[in-house]
Amino acid sequence: MDIKLYCKICGKCFKSITHKHLKKHNMTIKEYTNKFNLKNKDLGLSRSCIWKGKSSKLFYKDVKSYEEKVHKSLKGRVSPNKGQKMSEEQKKKIGIANKGKICSKETRKKLSDSHKGNITWNKGLTKETDLRVNKYANNLEGHIVTKEARRKIKKARLLQKHTWETSIEKKIQIILKELNIPFIKHKPILNIEHKYQCDIYIQDLNMIIECDGNYWHNYPLGTKNDKFRNIELKNAEYKILRLWEHQINKMNKIDFLNIFKESYYNQINI
Repeated sequence: MDIKLYCKICGKCFKSITHKHLKKHNMTIKEYTNKFNLKNKDLGLSRSCIWKGKSSKLFYKDVKSYEEKVHKSLKGRVSPNKGQKMSEEQKKKIGIANKGKICSKETRKKLSDSHKGNITWNKGLTKETDLRVNKYANNLEGHIVTKEARRKIKKARLLQKHTWETSIEKKIQIILKELNIPFIKHKPILNIEHKYQCDIYIQDLNMIIECDGNYWHNYPLGTKNDKFRNIELKNAEYKILRLWEHQINKMNKIDFLNIFKESYYNQINI
């Protein structure tokens, strides 16, 4: 669908009125739009903005036909940035520009919805059936993560902010809020040998609450790391309350308060 636009000054017909043409009239796009009370889309300029979320229905009845046309025009082209590496200065500028930016809930929902139903490109593929998977597997063959690299990964992971929480953690958080007990979620505990992020930390009482899933924490014995941390936390003068998944699921506010008080006072009197 071809759109014919006429210049308001010379009357010539164009697909879009660009700054190159307006230069002949000694005018900028802004001066032209202001003079004739127009918008950029009236000049045919919004056709190039489909990826910014602007409507293309003004120019194409079917959005897919526009996307196909763009895809064909770009097919085979090599990106001008291919093979180029960003300088440290560029990386720093991008980091500063993005610092403190927070995605709204609406934006996060849009991103989540856009990925729903998507199938990963390598689903069902093996290195025997697909060259890309084969190449990736060969690159990783014999690759060993050094102890130093593992140490750095663990250290970074400790300070990483967790956004995912289990249902049992959420339930205890709700109960604490109802009881007006202030708490911190996923506080890094760094003054013990087996450093980690605890589930819930009550600063006023110097108390840690762990919500242990029956499967992942090996009910009823507990894991080796849990046992090590129990000893280390007590030595570091933390009070600790461990609750099992099946306990939390059956628990109400009064049950929790009774267990909480009993655990706290027992540890004070030791």
